[in-house]
Amino acid sequence: RYEGSVEVQLTRNYRSTQQIVNFANRLTQDSSAVEPLVSQGEPGLAPRTLSFATVADECSGVAQAIRVKLDQGVKPSDMAVLYRVNGQSEAIENALAHAGIDYQVRGGERFFNRPEVQNAIRAIRAQAVAPIDKSLFEAVSDICRSLGWQTQPPTEPGLMRDKWESLNSLLAITDELPAEATIAEFAAELDERQRSQHEPIKAAVTLSTIHAAKGQEWDNVFIVGVNEGYLPISYAKTDAQIAEENRLFYVGVTRAKKQLMISWNGATSRFINLLQPARAQ
Repeated sequence: RYEGSVEVQLTRNYRSTQQIVNFANRLTQDSSAVEPLVSQGEPGLAPRTLSFATVADECSGVAQAIRVKLDQGVKPSDMAVLYRVNGQSEAIENALAHAGIDYQVRGGERFFNRPEVQNAIRAIRAQAVAPIDKSLFEAVSDICRSLGWQTQPPTEPGLMRDKWESLNSLLAITDELPAEATIAEFAAELDERQRSQHEPIKAAVTLSTIHAAKGQEWDNVFIVGVNEGYLPISYAKTDAQIAEENRLFYVGVTRAKKQLMISWNGATSRFINLLQPARAQ
């Protein structure tokens, strides 16, 4: 602690539209510790707040909204679905898979820890010791094919599709190296990436807890499951604990750059009096 030091509030927001910033400020309007944000962005759409009858309805509705944006040309990597706890991801994963939408779970199994990736790296290291007369792409694609990769991805979601995605992402790294790169250089590149956890970026919708999303940003953010027991979490009982849940919600809201949708299902949310939603089934 430094008694008498000057505290500077960083209140200029360069990420979000004015409407999203105004919405976020409503979450801190009763706090003397946080000054209101001032948006430096352009005007945009007001955040949408929707309620659904069931979890399945909510996840299906979000998946449909994401499908519409994909059809409009929005990149999947520009969209994220955020939730309070990891256990909420399964339902949205199922809805996205059913809609044929690729996704990646932030904070899930690390890329370099996946068995098929580890098997491929071992084979690449072995071939680097005794290289054969093939281009880098040919050598790596042959190794990936031996592990089940093929040119066309599996049509059904599940373990086979996940395995294909991992091997395809590994193969795509060859495009980032110079054309004359050798398999030994590729093996060294993979070792460095594994050491630094520099994982391939998948062209997919991000799923994440709000905690894991801190410091991140997306053009389009969907915050789901804003239900009593989840956000705020069930064990938040005191005023201080509820205030912390409110701050966490604030983090989720301010991850959105252009568009924000907040939804819940069934039971009402403790935040409903703030959101004042136009209800939609």
